[in-house]
Amino acid sequence: MGISIFVLVFVAFAAISGGIVLYAVLAEKQRKEAVGRIASELGLQFSEQLSEEDASRFGNFNIAQRGGGRRISNVIVADSGELRMAIFDYRFTTGSGKNQSTHRQNVVLASAESLSLPQFSISPESFFHRIADFFGIKDIDFEEDREFSDRFLLKGADEQAVRELFDRDRRNAFKDLQKIVVEGHADSFIFYQPRRRWPAEQLKELMEQAFSIYAALAQ
Repeated sequence: MGISIFVLVFVAFAAISGGIVLYAVLAEKQRKEAVGRIASELGLQFSEQLSEEDASRFGNFNIAQRGGGRRISNVIVADSGELRMAIFDYRFTTGSGKNQSTHRQNVVLASAESLSLPQFSISPESFFHRIADFFGIKDIDFEEDREFSDRFLLKGADEQAVRELFDRDRRNAFKDLQKIVVEGHADSFIFYQPRRRWPAEQLKELMEQAFSIYAALAQ
């Protein structure tokens, strides 16, 4: 009797696990089809991976170095000649064992010859960031603009260059952005909302946000 119960439990567990895996596979297949369909409707290029040049640019950013199991998929590319954008699904894992966490989100990579950016990152400032600042983790603040400094965590290797980039007009432009992280380097920048993967139908909104950020940085 005991063996029979064990077998039944094992079979039930295997069936549930298999069902979860199958659901995940089907969901990813449906997403790929949906993103491809949106790219086609917009007259844009769709691929499964970044181009070699875009992958090299992306590798310069902090998020590209985080965790393990990193995977890029479902790439939409829009290239006007002036501005090139690649919108893609990005997945990586952090931690291990019971503490392992998988991060899934969209990332937008934008590049333009007109950009010449110092290395920087800007994100919404939280209570934990303020604690980190207390222990010496540097946040670039502007005494003349406390609203901006209270809302954002701004970092960069060359503080003076970052300060010069974030003049009053650019600080005001970034105040309109909500809950996104932006990283800049040379002729490129990326932005994303941590752990948010947008529905395929909303990816056009990401392109519009990318152009707004580009307009602010390139002015």
